[in-house]
Amino acid sequence: MTFIPADTTNYTKATASVALTVNQATPAIKLISSATSIVSGGSVRFTAAATGTGVTPAGNVMFFDGAKQLSSDPLSGGVAKFATTELAVGKHSITATYVGNGDYGSATSTAISVTVTAK
Repeated sequence: MTFIPADTTNYTKATASVALTVNQATPAIKLISSATSIVSGGSVRFTAAATGTGVTPAGNVMFFDGAKQLSSDPLSGGVAKFATTELAVGKHSITATYVGNGDYGSATSTAISVTVTAK
């Protein structure tokens, strides 16, 4: 940046540099489920909503059952959806992780518990 004064009698021209760091914003991600209990083979749908300040988060959301990745789905208007009939009998801890992009860092939702019972 260069400063050129209008009054060159009392002021002189000066040049300076400034370092500027822009950090990624921290998003929030909320996960909801169409059911908390289903019968084996039944369908359950998960919806993850990513929000932040400024632009709407874009990119992908990964859905997990514990440490096992179930799906990776694109955000559309800040929302990603995933449906499955493949959960085994038992209790499942489902989370959604927004992977982040140039504007936002990554974030993981609070877990939702889904119980699958035998037919």
